[in-house]
Amino acid sequence: MDPIFPQRGHAVCASPAATPADSAGPAPRSRLDRLAGLGPEDKTAGLVWLAVHSPAVCDAMLGALEQEDEELACQEPEPYCAACGADVGIFLRSGLDWRHFRGNGTTGSPIELFNAGHAPAIAWRAPSVTTAR
Repeated sequence: MDPIFPQRGHAVCASPAATPADSAGPAPRSRLDRLAGLGPEDKTAGLVWLAVHSPAVCDAMLGALEQEDEELACQEPEPYCAACGADVGIFLRSGLDWRHFRGNGTTGSPIELFNAGHAPAIAWRAPSVTTAR
């Protein structure tokens, strides 16, 4: 147990974060291992603590996560019909088969299934990015 008051000849660290990674003795568990061992409530409490005590770090973390989510969503390939170029998808209310559709799934452009006269030839392409802002 570390003493509260510094003693001559002994270095006292204010917190585990102040301990250098290459210090003598057994290496502390990595931050990732420590995070993995936390329960959901502890993770939430840690994020709240970070937001209160280090808002700049919290903002940087949230910005990176939000940007990563947007980038990943924009990079996932989407299915289309290689025969006609139309969008295709599986609509559970209509069964487990691929079906041609048009529309964006918005109020102004609802999804409409249609018969293209042929079975969908499934292929994948980079998504067409549209922003509804």
